[in-house]
Amino acid sequence: MSTRSLIAYQSEAGFVESAYCHFDGYISGVGSMLDKNYQDEKKIRELIQRGDFSSLCPNIGEIEFYEPLHKVVVNCHNSEWGFVDSAEPLYHEYLYLFKEGYWYVSESKSLEVKDGFEERVYYYSKFEPLSKALFKLGEVA
Repeated sequence: MSTRSLIAYQSEAGFVESAYCHFDGYISGVGSMLDKNYQDEKKIRELIQRGDFSSLCPNIGEIEFYEPLHKVVVNCHNSEWGFVDSAEPLYHEYLYLFKEGYWYVSESKSLEVKDGFEERVYYYSKFEPLSKALFKLGEVA
């Protein structure tokens, strides 16, 4: 079973670029890997500009990307809101966003709906610092 996530970088101008990661998207998986191995903005931008991939690895050279570099189309959004709005909480369980020098995470959540067409409504939590989320799990950065 996969835990899917989107990994994104927000530029100083506010634009957001993102890439899809298929496996281990939970905070102790992708979140921990980002915290330990992806603090350099240049490395983060390179990761995202390489496109979607199956599993995050400590080094970009170890990652299996779905498309060759010359065929990659980077997902671009005008703002943080545009990034979140384009994501699907039922499909992307976690969103990771690097902005202003720090990683943030948002988690897909759901509520039971008693009188709705669907039994559950899915949404994203507010972004919180990844370091705080890791601390809650006992994985101090």
